[in-house]
Amino acid sequence: MPKETFYNLSEEKRQRIINSAEKEFFRVPLSKASIANIVTGAQIPRGSFYQYFDDLNDLYHYFFEKKFQGFHENFKKELENHQGDLIEAWRQVAKKSLEKNCEWREFDFFRKCYFRFEYSTRSKYY
Repeated sequence: MPKETFYNLSEEKRQRIINSAEKEFFRVPLSKASIANIVTGAQIPRGSFYQYFDDLNDLYHYFFEKKFQGFHENFKKELENHQGDLIEAWRQVAKKSLEKNCEWREFDFFRKCYFRFEYSTRSKYY
């Protein structure tokens, strides 16, 4: 998780860091991600990165958690809407998630997260 110094930053600066991390994590799997690319994109010194996060994994876990922040809330809401029917609640959440995240760059990110695929040639079908 981020250090307290990250939370003390302005919203604009935190968002620059997150946006830069998103760009990097969507570009390559975590194993190939670069702190240098993230700090360059966020326009912060490399040393500042370590004031905010322990390492790249720390930032990745924070980013991943933020990506799924609303998932549990949505599931609880759908569970209530469907009187405790787990299957229907899951079906609705999955449908909404797919509709929201069907951009190829997001799909690619989730594919890397879930399946840990690494490939050198990009196909529009992956």
